[in-house]
Amino acid sequence: MRRILFACAAVVPALVAGCTPAAQPTPSATPVPTAAAPTLQLMCTPEEGGTASPCTQAEYDAMVARDKLYDEAKVVLTKYNEEFERLSREGSPASPEILALTSGGYTQMLQEEMSQGFTFDGGEFNTVWIKRWVGPSESGSVLALETCTDSSSITIRQGGKELGKGRVAEERYYFAGTPGSLKIVDGMYEVVESC
Repeated sequence: MRRILFACAAVVPALVAGCTPAAQPTPSATPVPTAAAPTLQLMCTPEEGGTASPCTQAEYDAMVARDKLYDEAKVVLTKYNEEFERLSREGSPASPEILALTSGGYTQMLQEEMSQGFTFDGGEFNTVWIKRWVGPSESGSVLALETCTDSSSITIRQGGKELGKGRVAEERYYFAGTPGSLKIVDGMYEVVESC
């Protein structure tokens, strides 16, 4: 029995030696290159549209603020057009709702025009496109939108008398104010063949 114990005593250290981890290499002093984190390049689109190009954080922030103003101007213009159509179909004078969307000389012009009793019958106002217009400021405006509207299917009347048909026109609306309170301050239009 001693032989078995002795044999076991000799085998156990050999087994344990076989289970010890292999020697680890010593750390080297040679640096291992690591991949640098990619840097984001801000891209800005010109106000009038076109191809985006690299820009600074300040330019990017200005672009974002400008885009928000244009979005707000589109909302104001949509409300204006909806209220203008409603009033024109009724032959009503300018409402407080439409006047709240305008300011300055444009408000006075709108009141005078809508007090003449024009009525728009039939057809539809079809705004074919809306886009940014970049150019000189009018009446202290901070931005402008240009649209093309086809109202040629509408019959215009005054006091029951037919005056003619609507028109296809490119219209420009100038906006002033601060974010959250943009108003239409000026406008112009040009009759065109089509949009």
